[in-house]
Amino acid sequence: MNATLPNPFHHGARIRFWFLAFFLIVGFESMCFAQGTNKVLITTNGGFRVIHANGLPDHVPGQFPNRGNPNSIAAQEYTFRVPLKPQTNATPRDGRGAWFGVALNGVPFEPGTAEFWNGDRQWNFEAKAGFINLGLDQHNAHVQPNG
Repeated sequence: MNATLPNPFHHGARIRFWFLAFFLIVGFESMCFAQGTNKVLITTNGGFRVIHANGLPDHVPGQFPNRGNPNSIAAQEYTFRVPLKPQTNATPRDGRGAWFGVALNGVPFEPGTAEFWNGDRQWNFEAKAGFINLGLDQHNAHVQPNG
């Protein structure tokens, strides 16, 4: 008995395939964003730009936890106050490990690591140097112990 298989590209099959692909993609993104959705509110108040954010990215993050990073992504409660008219300090200040900014999507920039060379707190490992695996994702992001 010869059976004729339906053409997978006729109109009805294409629509069914499109819906299947759409739901697979949306389902995958939902799993990746299971920890929450990016939230950021930027306002001005009394000479400051005030940024309220939960620190979650506005894109699909890498897989966390992973081999080099055992931490899971979790929403935080951040409030940043940035002067509308910043000025330089009269003398330089050591900013070792200090957060130096926040992205428009509310994710803070934290350049320092908590991994020290030979236990000496004056010398941090650079996250991208390759000497130790800090579990960076494809966006060079790293999840802290608190999420």
